[in-house]
Amino acid sequence: MVREMTEGFEILPLPEVEVPKYRTSAKEFAEKAGVDYAVAQGFIKYLVSMGIAKEVEKRKVAGAKGKPTNIYELPTELRLKLAA
Repeated sequence: MVREMTEGFEILPLPEVEVPKYRTSAKEFAEKAGVDYAVAQGFIKYLVSMGIAKEVEKRKVAGAKGKPTNIYELPTELRLKLAA
């Protein structure tokens, strides 16, 4: 039986195990992942929109001007299903 695929991708649930989470900013995530800030921010915003990650606090850097940094809680592991 051939399974019909649609364009796009979806996040699949992991087995019935609680996945550890960690807190990071988009800048820290970009540095760890070795990608541009815009890519990291877009990925995090996608995870937030899907309910997989969440914004947990805003951190103000001492002596810095401007808006505080958003801190997100991300899962340490997820499964991504791609469909072409």
